[in-house]
Amino acid sequence: MKRFFYSFVCLLMVFVVSSSVFANNPAQKDEIEKTINNYVSSTDTRNINTLENALYPEATLVTVNKITNKTMTETGEQFVEKVKAGTTGGWKRNLEVTSIDGNNNVATAKISISDAAVKQDGYLTLVKNGNGWKIVSGVFTLESNK
Repeated sequence: MKRFFYSFVCLLMVFVVSSSVFANNPAQKDEIEKTINNYVSSTDTRNINTLENALYPEATLVTVNKITNKTMTETGEQFVEKVKAGTTGGWKRNLEVTSIDGNNNVATAKISISDAAVKQDGYLTLVKNGNGWKIVSGVFTLESNK
């Protein structure tokens, strides 16, 4: 519950204090999109090195599963372990980045990930550090795509 609250507070802070500077700096937006694309595509292909570069190990990922009516919370490290074990990922999905907003060091993105069976709509929070942009939190809704 603490992780969910932390993620919610992070997202709220980003929306409150951020101002969109990406109109003046499209390279920032491109870097963020690249991180998001790497996160999704490396999950699809189970490319662990690229996935670890896109995701902060202590990230909090929350998924509200409308199919099972359960909410799941995991760290970035736990997510990577599931991809390594083959219990997550391994198939091609479609990614749509609906919006990106933020400042020089913090950003949010609204995304949609889908395949023939399921659709995930979500919000990511990213932070820029010495190693580029990293996903520090994600909140998703998973539902049937039929």
